[in-house]
Amino acid sequence: MTAKWITITPEEAQFWLQKNPHNREIRPKDVAWLAKALKEGTFNGDIGEPIRITSDGRLLDGQHRLSAVVEAGLSIETWIIIGVPMILGIRSGTKQNEPHT
Repeated sequence: MTAKWITITPEEAQFWLQKNPHNREIRPKDVAWLAKALKEGTFNGDIGEPIRITSDGRLLDGQHRLSAVVEAGLSIETWIIIGVPMILGIRSGTKQNEPHT
């Protein structure tokens, strides 16, 4: 696995979102909230949860943040981990009905 602090452009975010076949549904309200934070300059990419990509290139975690990047048309700086084994991409204990990034 490789962890990096990177800048993700709207184009790169769109690329990763296309590699998101088995994730849960996007919550538009969460995306709008994050996009607003991006536009207002209050988004913090160092929130402790990296964007996670499997070794075969599938997006495991970060779909709402990436969707907000596309919606806002702005880049973010954040942690990304590439090469995550599928089993490590499953979060336990996360309340999926609460806004999170």
